[in-house]
Amino acid sequence: METVTSASDIDPQADVDMLLGERVHTLMFRQHLSQTKMAPAVGVSQSVLSRKLRGEIEWSVADLMAAATALDVLPADLLPRLDSNQQPSGYPPEPASGPLGILIRGPWSAAA
Repeated sequence: METVTSASDIDPQADVDMLLGERVHTLMFRQHLSQTKMAPAVGVSQSVLSRKLRGEIEWSVADLMAAATALDVLPADLLPRLDSNQQPSGYPPEPASGPLGILIRGPWSAAA
């Protein structure tokens, strides 16, 4: 088993890809969207999407945009937050919803 001994041993890109995959997978689960249905929306095969969701393959900007569109979220909603050392540390907060579960969007939102 390999042990990380210093900050220089951490691969921030791999962390971001893993966190992106986790976030996309979580939203797919919540929307009952299978990999088979999501893959064409992202423009990849199901097996490639599976590897992206596990963080084994990098997410391109085009992948990120396509996934956000398919999941009906803003691309920024898929991006992990960075800690004070600019390392990935988690997800942005969930969008607020109002009465009856209606999503509240602000002026920053592309959807009106």
